[in-house]
Amino acid sequence: MARGGGHVHQGGDKIILKDMPNAHIEILPVGSIVTQDFRLDRVRIFVDIVAQTPTVG
Repeated sequence: MARGGGHVHQGGDKIILKDMPNAHIEILPVGSIVTQDFRLDRVRIFVDIVAQTPTVG
C-alpha cells in the first residue's frame, strides 16, 4: 500500500488500488531523485508539501 513520505489524500490510494490491487504506491516530494527502472506494479505520486497555511494580508 502507500509508502514513502506521506499519505495519499482524499482516498486517492483507494482509487489507484481499485484499478491496480497489487500496486506499490510511493508518495514522494516533487524533485525527489528516483531510480529509472520501469516497474508495472509501482505508482509514484509526487506531492508539493505546504509547510504553512497561506494567509491573506
